Amino acid sequence: MYKGPKYKVPGDVVKYVEHRAARKLGKSGEGASLQKYSSESGVSGLTKPLIDVYDTKRLTGTPRVRIPDIYKAGVVVGDVKDVKTISNTQQMRDNVAMIDGMAAKHGENTALSNPPRRFDLVIRDSKDGTVEGTHVSEPLKRAISRKGGKIYELI
Repeated sequence: MYKGPKYKVPGDVVKYVEHRAARKLGKSGEGASLQKYSSESGVSGLTKPLIDVYDTKRLTGTPRVRIPDIYKAGVVVGDVKDVKTISNTQQMRDNVAMIDGMAAKHGENTALSNPPRRFDLVIRDSKDGTVEGTHVSEPLKRAISRKGGKIYELI
């Protein structure tokens, strides 16, 4: 019988290892994708700040802490997603909230002084046929378009 302190059954260990492997794979591919993104979009000097996102512009309530893959103050916020399908999840809606002034630097309670102006998304490229491209839901496409952003197929 498995008696590890953190996991209740052996299957929990397998789930943990699979999740950890996926995170490592994502991090290794993210750097190359960000370099391609910078070259393609013309945006350099990206950072990965901790940002508190709220449900209102008054910045009240419990924030959700986000670390966007793509961020440059006053310019852009976005994410890199190497997945089969992506929809307008809370994480994607929080990118829009940052543009709309519902975010603050982590631990501060004042709005971002120079919020990003557009929302970009980097996804899988299917042009060479070696992998299936990422399907982006229509609501997410509309959210990106409304915020002046673009979808880049660069992974």
